[in-house]
Order: sequence, then structure tokens, then C-alpha cells
Amino acid sequence: MIQLAIDIGNTRTKAALFNGGTLLHKAAWEELTTAALEQLAYNQKIENAILSTTAKVPKQVEAYLREKFFYVRLGSDTPLPIAVHYQTPLTLGKDRIAAAAGAFSLYPNENALIIDAGTCITMDLINSEGTFLGGNISPGVEMRLKAMHHFTSNLPLVIPRTFGNGLRTVDWQTADWLGDSTESAVRNGGELGALLEVTAFMERCRRGFKPLRVIFTGGDADFFVKNIKTKIFAHSNLVLIGLNKILQHNVNIFKQGKSGK
Repeated sequence: MIQLAIDIGNTRTKAALFNGGTLLHKAAWEELTTAALEQLAYNQKIENAILSTTAKVPKQVEAYLREKFFYVRLGSDTPLPIAVHYQTPLTLGKDRIAAAAGAFSLYPNENALIIDAGTCITMDLINSEGTFLGGNISPGVEMRLKAMHHFTSNLPLVIPRTFGNGLRTVDWQTADWLGDSTESAVRNGGELGALLEVTAFMERCRRGFKPLRVIFTGGDADFFVKNIKTKIFAHSNLVLIGLNKILQHNVNIFKQGKSGK
């Protein structure tokens, strides 16, 4: 049984095909269209689909999903394979809950801290019993750098440092930690500030939840993975894995209802 998971984020749409818990194929688009979905679904026996979005979905896309598959649009009332302890579930980001479901699917019966490093940095806890406990949200690295330029008169717009196509490891234990120009001071404030914040939050969580597995995902995950000197894990497909798990949970509920169990 092939399942389709779709995650519409702030900048692009990601989708994946799963057979059970095995990821078969991934795709990404700047804009989700029925043509893109038809191409992805071509010659695939897809039965079920789930969509998570932070933006509006074109009506024709949702009509296609409803017509072709058993379809779930992730919302605050969607049945979940994990429990949620959160005072405002209506405002809980769908990517946050999907990532937590993905973490518990990959590492059941473990405490996990999920750090999604993208436009914003979300840091969320799920305990070993499968309960989402909440977490924190702060600006991502690029947002910090842009904000310092936007909200001041004289600070330059600084881009994150890169090496080739990937972020390089920064030797903040020695010379790189102290900015010696306005540009390097701003860059360190954005990059090192985010890194120290995340590291401190990790240590705080470890004091309350032992043992603790730390999982990074999101577009800037490599930056943190390369610069944090402790055991952590990176999963670029964590949200999609979680969506697939949530979809399977809903399929099982639907089947049980049809059978009268």
C-alpha cells in the first residue's frame, strides 16, 4: 500500500511516497500543482494521502487529492498517534506535531528533543510515553541577520558564511568567536547566538529528561550538526515520516470503523 505525504512549507512544497514505513521517493516544488502530483503519482498505486500546510491550498489540488485517494488534511482535530499536552492546540504548528510524530515513530519509548532549523528554529520535546510537551520558537539564522539590518540604520545585511555548497564548521573555540569587524560581529551574533541558544536549550532538556535523543531537521540542520560537539542525529525527512505515520493512524481508524470494531 503506497501512501503520499505532502508538506507545504514557507518557501517550498515537499512530498514523499511511502510503502509502510519505507520512503520510496521524494519530490520538491516551489508551487504545488495537480500536474506535479499527477507526475509523481504516475504508475504508482497510491491509496492514501495526507497534506500539511502553512499556506492556502489551490482548490483544484485539494479536489484532486479528495477524488483520487483516502485523504487527510492535517488539522487540530486530526487523530494523532501521539498525545499532545499543549494549551493552544489550535495554534500548534502542523510541522511541529508531524516532526514529533516522526521522532516517536523512529525512536519509540525514548525522550526526544526535535530541533527544526529553518526560517524559525523550533525546539520541541516528546517524552518516552509519546506525549508532546511543547517547546520554544525563535528566529532562524537568516532571519536574525536580516532583522539586524532591517531594524537598524547602519548595520549591514550579512549572509551566512558558506563553503562551496555547504555550511562550513566554524572554530568558535579559538579565533572565530570574537568579531573583529562590524560584518563579522553581526554574523557571529546571528550564527553563534543561535548556536549557543540551541546548545543551552539542549543541556537544559537533558537535565530534566534522561536519556535524551536530540534530532535535527530543517534547511539549516547541517549548520548545527557540524558545529555542535555532542551526539546528535539529523533527519531531513522527519516531517514527512511523521505525516506518513499520522496518515497510517487515520487509515487504521477508518478501517476499524468500517469493520464495526
